[in-house]
Amino acid sequence: MQGAGGGEFADASFVSTSESWAVGDSGPAEHLNKTLIERFGGPGWPVVPSPDQGTSDNGLNGVSRRLWRGTEVGYAHRPGVYQPLALQWDRTQWPLDLPATFPSDALLTDVDTLAEGSAWAVGFQTNGRGDSAHAGGTRIGRAWTPVASPNDGTSTTAWMTAVSRPASSGTAAISGDCGS
Repeated sequence: MQGAGGGEFADASFVSTSESWAVGDSGPAEHLNKTLIERFGGPGWPVVPSPDQGTSDNGLNGVSRRLWRGTEVGYAHRPGVYQPLALQWDRTQWPLDLPATFPSDALLTDVDTLAEGSAWAVGFQTNGRGDSAHAGGTRIGRAWTPVASPNDGTSTTAWMTAVSRPASSGTAAISGDCGS
């Protein structure tokens, strides 16, 4: 799905018949992308200004909105490594949340925001050999906490791509690959 300025969308969230959000990235070349957020609230999909972490590659992979609450997740390239990136609208701006710092490349692929405003996010991280493992966390307020995943450590290609956490349940439904 094409976004503004040649960008592309990675995810969308339907809030109501008069409000929807879409996220992704836009940029002139690979590895120079910037976060992209567009909001439908009437005619058209105007771009909503969003922050980036640094001047290198940034992008958003997942969005989950509940009325005025919501979270957007993705990645930010910092010197030599990709790290998770999260944005949470506070009704005036998009403060940058850095959910965790990993010793190697890591990113978030999806998020689910609950009605009270907490959020669950999933993704993956890699090691120096290119093997990947699950990465996930939960946010309550502004603080992110890592959450243990079903990855047993023996897989070389484990990742999580989607999450849904019903408000009435203490469990999260997660989609991904446990690898081999």
